[in-house]
Amino acid sequence: MKFYCFKLKLIFEFTVEKLKLIMDYKVSSIEEYLAVIPFERKEILERLISILKEYFPEIKGTMEYRMPTYNPVCAIASQKNYVSFYVYNYAILNKYRGELGKLKVGKSCIRFRTMDQLPEKTIRKILSEVANKNS
Repeated sequence: MKFYCFKLKLIFEFTVEKLKLIMDYKVSSIEEYLAVIPFERKEILERLISILKEYFPEIKGTMEYRMPTYNPVCAIASQKNYVSFYVYNYAILNKYRGELGKLKVGKSCIRFRTMDQLPEKTIRKILSEVANKNS
């Protein structure tokens, strides 16, 4: 019984430390950011970055506001309970709001928890329209 409690304590301490690192975002590059976030979120962020680069092959990402940012298009963040995809063009995001179903959508962001919830088709439409508007 003591061993079990000790093991849980170690797991809890490790998880809390990793969570603090993620929440503090003491990283200076997107690669470092992707290395410290949980695997499930990393998979989602990498997929979003891959889709983004299909529409904007020359875009360079930077760390701004403690999240990967791709100016002037979007930013992506691993939050405590979900992934946020921030679209800088509010009007375009608003146009596709109805296609996002039950996902939580803010003024400029789409929030989802799992890869299954990733609205890839709609994100592609949004990015395509942003690309056309920026060209």
